[in-house]
Amino acid sequence: MPLRKHKASIKFVKGVQQKVDHKVIPIDSLVTLENGRFDKIGAVNKRTGYTLIDSEASDIVGYKNTLVARNVSTGDRLGAGTANTATVFSTSTARKWVGDFSSGNRGYSDGIEYTSIPVSKGSEYQQRDSNVAFSTDGRWACITYVDVHWNSADQNVAYDKRVSVVDRETNTLLAGDIKLGSATYSGNNGRRMVPTWNDGNLNRFEIYGEDEGALKVWAINPYDASIVARDAGNNITAAGTEILATANYPLIIGAAGDGYPTSQASFDACSSADTEDRTLLLVTHLTGSTYTVKYYQYDSVGQSLTEKISKAVTGTTSNKGHMMIHRPSITGTHTAKVAFGYQNGTTFNISVATTEASTTANFDSTETFAVGSTDIVRGSFFDDINSITGNANQDVSLIYEENAVTQIHGAVGNSTLYITPDVFAGIPGTPEVLLYYKQHFTFAFGRGPFTIGTVHDDNAGGVSGFTYPDPPINTIALWDLQRSAAIGTSANTEYYSWLRDRLPISMYKPLEYQTDRLQTATYSGDDSNLKGSAVAVPVASHLERFGTGTDGTTSLNSIVRLFDFRRVNEELVDVPAPSTAVLHDILYVADKGLFQYDGNKFRSLGFIDRPEFKVSYGGGGAGLLESGGVYYYKLVFEWTDAQGNLHESEPSGSVKVTATTDQNFNLSLVQNDLPNFDPKELKVAIYRTQGNGSIFNHIATINLDRSVGYITWNDNFADTYAATGKFLYTDSGELANTPPPASARYVVAHRDRLFVIGKDDVIYFSKLVKDGFGVAFSEAFSIKTPDNISDPPTALGSMDGNLFIFTEKSIFLVGGEGPDNLGAGGFYEAKRIPTTVGAVKGSPVRLTNDGLIFVSKKGIKSKIYLLGRNMTLTYIGSAIEDIISPPGGTPYMVKDITSNQEQETIMFLLSQTSGTETGAKIITYHYELKQWSVDLLQDTYGAGAGGSFARSGDKLYISLLHHITNKNPRVYKEASTFADNTSYIPTKVKTAWVQLAGIQSYQRAYSFHILGESKDKHTLTVNVYYDYDTSSPGNSYTFTTSDAADAKLQFRGHLTKQKCQAIQFEVVDADNSGSTDDGYTITEIGLELGLKADGYKQNNAKLDSDSTTGSD
Repeated sequence: MPLRKHKASIKFVKGVQQKVDHKVIPIDSLVTLENGRFDKIGAVNKRTGYTLIDSEASDIVGYKNTLVARNVSTGDRLGAGTANTATVFSTSTARKWVGDFSSGNRGYSDGIEYTSIPVSKGSEYQQRDSNVAFSTDGRWACITYVDVHWNSADQNVAYDKRVSVVDRETNTLLAGDIKLGSATYSGNNGRRMVPTWNDGNLNRFEIYGEDEGALKVWAINPYDASIVARDAGNNITAAGTEILATANYPLIIGAAGDGYPTSQASFDACSSADTEDRTLLLVTHLTGSTYTVKYYQYDSVGQSLTEKISKAVTGTTSNKGHMMIHRPSITGTHTAKVAFGYQNGTTFNISVATTEASTTANFDSTETFAVGSTDIVRGSFFDDINSITGNANQDVSLIYEENAVTQIHGAVGNSTLYITPDVFAGIPGTPEVLLYYKQHFTFAFGRGPFTIGTVHDDNAGGVSGFTYPDPPINTIALWDLQRSAAIGTSANTEYYSWLRDRLPISMYKPLEYQTDRLQTATYSGDDSNLKGSAVAVPVASHLERFGTGTDGTTSLNSIVRLFDFRRVNEELVDVPAPSTAVLHDILYVADKGLFQYDGNKFRSLGFIDRPEFKVSYGGGGAGLLESGGVYYYKLVFEWTDAQGNLHESEPSGSVKVTATTDQNFNLSLVQNDLPNFDPKELKVAIYRTQGNGSIFNHIATINLDRSVGYITWNDNFADTYAATGKFLYTDSGELANTPPPASARYVVAHRDRLFVIGKDDVIYFSKLVKDGFGVAFSEAFSIKTPDNISDPPTALGSMDGNLFIFTEKSIFLVGGEGPDNLGAGGFYEAKRIPTTVGAVKGSPVRLTNDGLIFVSKKGIKSKIYLLGRNMTLTYIGSAIEDIISPPGGTPYMVKDITSNQEQETIMFLLSQTSGTETGAKIITYHYELKQWSVDLLQDTYGAGAGGSFARSGDKLYISLLHHITNKNPRVYKEASTFADNTSYIPTKVKTAWVQLAGIQSYQRAYSFHILGESKDKHTLTVNVYYDYDTSSPGNSYTFTTSDAADAKLQFRGHLTKQKCQAIQFEVVDADNSGSTDDGYTITEIGLELGLKADGYKQNNAKLDSDSTTGSD
């Protein structure tokens, strides 16, 4: 029977459609469209390419004509981490990266995520010497600290020992300021404390410390309904249980006001790994006139002390101490060992006991190093650093800093010891050491990979390992080092002259310099929410005047905050690109810290502290401040960004002084003590009341230029002059400027404010941004979603005057204007949009004409949704679902989303979560035509860690891993040519199955016709598939254009296999030494078909009732 001839046409009207089974996809849809664009309906064109910028960078963001990157390290960040912070690439001038970590540091670095809560009510003078311990399950944190009082009557300080307990699951303070010791000032006769967790039958915190000249232990049970101080026998008492009597613990107590010694007596404690309810102690012991170092085991149940090792020390009484004991947390051969460190005169000893029960007299093995007669050792033990040093079998080392050199002494093999000096000189290449160093030792570096703070180096001339005079951007500054100077002096007043103790940020002048080590806590158990480290730090403190009688004040000066780094860098690699926002011409980036870029430099946003100063009576005879007048001072940090916006800190506390005659006053201000400010960039604004007044007026602004360690400024301004100054901004009732209490992991601009998602899963929003002023936050401004613990916020969006909060399971809408800067008013309560769809953590959110586009996740599959302006939710990514999550393959995650208004497209940068990358992949969505396509970038390894989009000027930039053989991060720039760098871009089109006679009716396909346009010389291959078999083409046809000027593209192919049920075409081009590589445009594939008769004798026969199912 002859077949009916039929002409069929495959028009290119719709994009990729993979949600429908491939056998029944509509003929005008495509199975594959790679590297093609629908500039017009009915024609597929080749996309333009990208040019490689030969600079290492990742995590780029765009700002006007500038690119800014997090990282300029070479190598795969998956394995190496972020080694160096990056800088700025100017797209309008030299087109090169500008500066680096040592020459301007204009780039930014990812911070360490943290939450921060106050754990004390504060002291009128200062708080110090804070230590932290965790419970074994990581839930509870115990913080010990010393409360320092100022006694104006005798001009001396007094001390109290205190403890607080925090629930880390809910980030709440359970109990605070519990006093340890029964004396009126319990810290005057001993105040050092080391908290530990007893994981045995007692299940409680135990705090070992000095009290009334003895060594004692206290118990704190976080499970108590009312948490109180107890002794070892669980009796409620602040007195504690004595372990070593005063006669045996050689603590020297000086006269009132004397510096507190760390020599003569010292101790350290850690929990036992072998026996429940047991603690290991290393203690200085005195019998008569004989000093020994003793290693004890303390049984908390039996309240007994068992001596295991004793070693005589022969140094002078001023150089015995600095005890350190460490039980490794590693597994394997060296699990049972215990490391010891102690000072004996001018020698520091490191020893290792093979087991906790060891009684070896010389501690089995000893390594020593020399220390000066007045120097101290600041260090901490560290487990398993063989991956860093290359020494096999290494299990524990002491990292310490002494005499301006950072060193490691380590125990390897069978407790032999070695030394490697200046390990930290190469710190960018050793992120493991750096992470440890910051978490457990100094929290000092801001260079990356895990930026948490910065070093203020007092030897700017080139000491290896620490010299960063222009420290990089940071999340929080947690240490200032005074390293090589003699105790109580400053080696270089360029940075500061008022020494701090070892605790970070503590803005006060300590009365002594020698303190025992800062102790942090770490947890690495099963609960991922609690993994990480914590450190307690006195913050928000300022030096107020303290004096006699009515001339001084004792107002609140210092509080202790717990910085909890749980889930620290849990998303180091596979995370979406950092979120950004632009508000009032300033770029903001949320990346485990909130940063701003003003076109000149990146900075962390806000001031973490307030100015420190004191006031004294001036000299030089009479002054203009009237006798009997009571004057108050407040100071504010200020700096002005490159856009002219003034940034102000929280005002300092007020300092009160009374003029006894007509006189003047001297204000002593600590110099530039905040990180990341260049000389003369940071200023202090001085505000003062008029005599017996209460309104603060601005009287002067002083540059903090680092020319000296501190500035003495004389106030001799009459009240008539002070009355003309501007008012202090808080005097109007405006809330003080404070940074959010948690690191930011997402940011969006909305209604002239910044909104950020904090590490604590709370949304914080800024005060209203005023022209001429920088963004400022207040801790009072926050929003909590109903289930922020079980279903925390993941992303933010702004649309039509409403804020949208995404969680993994829900979407909330927040309406209203919000509070003013005085705190009046507010937003409406968050309303849940009726849906069970939410956004994946960190999902990019982009506003389009149709609404907000975001990424959700169901199981391991990423899904792309549109939240319409009418609050309807549409799964717009269904057509490319199998591209993002290939069936049986490795799923992709969406790293970043950007838009191209000119091409009316949204672009999604994909990165495989595992497996072998085959190249970077971008999916594009034409939001007007509702069509999808896929771009495969040539000569690339993948998006990988650090992959992101950035728009600068009129060009799109992409940070990618470059080339499968090296995987170095590189930046690509959108080009007007049709090649990725130098690689030809093949455009591939694969049609739906053509089965015009029905799925099971046979047909003949005689020939096909290709209609399009040749843009440049190329080779065109047409692969033909038959009968739903996609394993390999049944036929392949190759056509070659020989002239770049060929305009019309018309080919005809005769099919060798004609009888089939269905037929499918795949068209792809290849390079043919063209000049532009533009390739081709395809418009239509025509088919000449023969169809089998339909089974009825007449083609126009009607179905009767007997041929129809269900008819009568």
